[in-house]
Amino acid sequence: MGGLNSIGMLGTGVQGFFNTVLRDEFGMTGIVVTDTTSAMGANFALSVFYGNDLPDGGVNDDAFDFARPVSEGGTGEYGNFAQAMRESAHRILYTVVHSNAMNGIAASDKVYTVTPPWIKLLNGAEIAIGILFGISVVAFGASLFLNRKEFFCRGKQK
Repeated sequence: MGGLNSIGMLGTGVQGFFNTVLRDEFGMTGIVVTDTTSAMGANFALSVFYGNDLPDGGVNDDAFDFARPVSEGGTGEYGNFAQAMRESAHRILYTVVHSNAMNGIAASDKVYTVTPPWIKLLNGAEIAIGILFGISVVAFGASLFLNRKEFFCRGKQK
């Protein structure tokens, strides 16, 4: 998770940290997620260039300058931006495919849902408690109905 952290005077959201330190020096093959791309002064497109893979949250108006050509007021670097987005998508897909969620699953495998015994027991207990509650509500209603004169006339003098 990238953030507004800093190492010394240098923010960790810059090129020298995500790509150089995390990926090159530490050998990280995972993804970088941050929720600071919508913060004032943060730039979504620069964060993608600098190695952020998943922006979590909104983006500010500066984010689209890299995606627009110069004729529309952008920087004209949309080809570089597209390549950075492609590399981010590659890292995300690589991480998902090599995660435990996909461990050992092939295209020909069949996935079966199995309900564990404790879930069946819990469902049975919920049904039993519901039935007991229903019986108690009916018994309470019958008690009020049969004793309505005593219940509603209580405290009145004859």
